[in-house]
Amino acid sequence: MINKITFIISLVSLLCSIKLFSQTISYGYDNNGNRTSRTIYLGTKLFQDSDSATVTDTVSYVLAVPTNVKGKPIETIIANNKVLIYPNPVKYDLLIEINDVSAQNIDVIIADEYGKTIDKIIVTGNSNKIDFSQKASGIYFIKITIAHKSESWKIIKE
Repeated sequence: MINKITFIISLVSLLCSIKLFSQTISYGYDNNGNRTSRTIYLGTKLFQDSDSATVTDTVSYVLAVPTNVKGKPIETIIANNKVLIYPNPVKYDLLIEINDVSAQNIDVIIADEYGKTIDKIIVTGNSNKIDFSQKASGIYFIKITIAHKSESWKIIKE
């Protein structure tokens, strides 16, 4: 009888620990079946990002990436503001350009691959540089919040 109780308690604690340390990814889709968002759960909600390829550009202000940039730049719209992030992968400086910064609270959060916040930046200008030269190589997440609307992306540091 004691062995059965011990077995049941062990099984329940094993199942709880598996759920505690598991990773879940869920996706959001639009009416046409295109993926529009991805949410990563690591015990608790970590980050949500959007697939910028499905976002239409309705802002007249154009941000342009220099032609010598390696990798595909991240282009999206957050709260009617066009956002451009490049280069990805990054070696030295990550550039973030936002077309209209006036009178808006814009926060940028850099987190490591475990979700721990490394940097929090309050954006004050249209073009911003984030120094990645002293950061270790690996995967980072960048979350930009404009007017209480957020998007997140994975950034690779070479």
